[in-house]
Amino acid sequence: MKKAIVPLCLLIIIALSVYVYINRFVNYSVVEVDGIVFNSNAISNNLAKSKDTEKVSYENVKVSDIIYKSNKNYYVGEKKKKSVNLEYPIVSKDSSTLYIASNIGNFVTEDFDHEVAYAGTIITNSKLYNTTDHEQATDYSYLFVEMNNGVYVNLSELDINNSIEEIKIPINSFVSFKDNSINYYYLLNEEYIYVSHPLIELTDEVTMGEFKGSYKQLLINLGLMKDDTKTDEEPGDDEGGDEGENGENNGEEGDGTTQEYAQSKPEYIKKEGEKKPHEKVWVAPEVSITGTYAKTYTYRGVLNISDPAQTISKSPTFEFTINGQVSLRKAVGSKGTFKIIGLLPSTHYEVTAYYEYYDEKGVKRQKKIKFNDKDYSDSFTTEGIDKLNKIDFKLGKVTTDINSFNISSILVNNDIEDEVLNGIKGVTIKTGDANFALTSTEIRYIINKNDFDYTSAKVLKSNKAKIKKF
Repeated sequence: MKKAIVPLCLLIIIALSVYVYINRFVNYSVVEVDGIVFNSNAISNNLAKSKDTEKVSYENVKVSDIIYKSNKNYYVGEKKKKSVNLEYPIVSKDSSTLYIASNIGNFVTEDFDHEVAYAGTIITNSKLYNTTDHEQATDYSYLFVEMNNGVYVNLSELDINNSIEEIKIPINSFVSFKDNSINYYYLLNEEYIYVSHPLIELTDEVTMGEFKGSYKQLLINLGLMKDDTKTDEEPGDDEGGDEGENGENNGEEGDGTTQEYAQSKPEYIKKEGEKKPHEKVWVAPEVSITGTYAKTYTYRGVLNISDPAQTISKSPTFEFTINGQVSLRKAVGSKGTFKIIGLLPSTHYEVTAYYEYYDEKGVKRQKKIKFNDKDYSDSFTTEGIDKLNKIDFKLGKVTTDINSFNISSILVNNDIEDEVLNGIKGVTIKTGDANFALTSTEIRYIINKNDFDYTSAKVLKSNKAKIKKF
């Protein structure tokens, strides 16, 4: 019997080691807003049932708090790890800003186009920003975040005027749209309030951002209701015309449908109902990307644009994927050399690009862009970090007040083209009393080699601050 003790102990040790390995905590992301992160699916469950039954619970988080991952679960907290649900955005305490920390669903644009959502983005004032470069990701506005659980987040105030009352749904509420009712949660004094409007008519007037129309039209635009006014054949499809060079429609009448036209060319072409009259003689725009190459954190090249008739309505937008999952989206608004920041070291990427323009009939189209005169996509692997230089900070005089400190100048000695600067995601000043995270604006100053002074929050325990680490 004693001989069985050793194998049994060995089995317990192996099992314990496997359990610890599977359940170890690794750094997943960093919180980008002071706000709240949800613990469960209570909001979507309650909205689906149209009943406020499950308790909506959440954790308070601050900028620079670490989000941990263990197996397939996410946690916050240093001393005690608390489980959180990143299928929801992290909402700022004043409900003005969302931080997207996972691929939670889709972004719905002002044109009701659906774009795949991706982690590491911030939405504020209906604009999308990448946290990797702290700049706007695209040059247009968004109406909703469509979550995977079927709940929508309205990115501006949603007004509905019906025969009973005028409904105003606050910005960044969690909304469930039904044919004849609306239920939603909104944030008030750091508490989520449930509201139900069971008597909504399809003819009720809806105003949200640039959209003004009926409630029915809103549901149709979101894909939640079929448009019974349209036949299977889209109106205007017989106006597709013959294809000219570079996949352009030359304006001659033809009998091909839009779908057939799109399938006949490798570039994707989208035809919408919106039309815009031409003020100038129409000339097809020409856009191409050449001379591309990748470094550790950046993708670079030359964007060539010829648009004499000013037909382009949305700037060329690059979309990067890792193993088929969107990881970054970035619009480039002007021709010439470009640098896109936000890539991971030693990672393989696929990238595509597209733009939107009005054709000769004033119909909006979307077209893919060729890379290096070859394909409508590019693939590459970023460089590693082994050859990067160190960041060389140059600090000015440090002075202290009763409970704060000031650094008269913060600058980096690195060359502005030094690739290591493009990898800066966050900067923290560590003192004996507390840690102080620089804002996104201050980080942009560092990346662009702009000198600035820094004053800390008034939280020091004494008037003597010793900067231990920068």
